[in-house]
Amino acid sequence: MGRPGGTHTPFEPIEVGRTHTWIYRGQIVPRNRRVEVDVTVTGIQDGPTPAITGDGFLSVDGIPIYEVRDFGVRLVL
Repeated sequence: MGRPGGTHTPFEPIEVGRTHTWIYRGQIVPRNRRVEVDVTVTGIQDGPTPAITGDGFLSVDGIPIYEVRDFGVRLVL
């Protein structure tokens, strides 16, 4: 993630202190051909520590195998 002019904006890849649910239903193995990730943004928090919350899904060869609910990513300004 970057800012205009090419400077780097640090962020927490998973918002520290936020409870989320993660469900595993499979795994990625070398014979798999396609991995797809979908994220639905469920909230945007503005202010001194901006954050985005969402639900995410990962599919392998068209089969959903991971689901993450209510995770957050926070910018560290």
